[in-house]
This record gives sequence, C-alpha cells and structure tokens, in this order.
Amino acid sequence: MATEYGAASIYLNNVGRLAAGMKADFIAIDIDQPHLLPHSDLLSHAVYSASAKDVEHVWINGQQVVKHGKCLTLDEEEIRRKAQETFESLLKR
Repeated sequence: MATEYGAASIYLNNVGRLAAGMKADFIAIDIDQPHLLPHSDLLSHAVYSASAKDVEHVWINGQQVVKHGKCLTLDEEEIRRKAQETFESLLKR
C-alpha cells in the first residue's frame, strides 16, 4: 500500500505494484544475518536493521542489475581503478 499510494500521490502511472505491465524496481535482502534475527518481524528488520550490505539482488524496471551482490551492468573494477587514478592525479596538483 505504501508504494502504490505513494506513486498515486505524485501522479505516477504504471508503478507502485508488482503486476504484469507495471514498472518494477525491487530488491532481495539476505535475511540470514545475525542482526536480522530472529525472523519475527521481517518488515521491521528491513526498515530498522538492514543496510546496503544486506542487499543480495536488485531489479530495476524488471531487469536484474545486481546478482549475489555483484553489479551486472557496470565494470566495478574499472570504476575503482579510475577513481584511484583520479585521486592520485589530484594529489599531484
């Protein structure tokens, strides 16, 4: 209800629900972590205890972009390398 009514409140169409024909962004969280136990109130755990490190899978507009914590659409090693090179070049200025 939160996502469906939230989308409607800002006049977004085809979002807010997991249904055929709707745009869908969603995540899967690895709930088998000590800080997410006991499995008594998973919604509360997701809101108050889970972090980005617990995200196992991500789908954007129905396409999986993260699988088992690894980005499928970007070269993370290349991004890290370029970031380090850029940092080092800034230090030399």
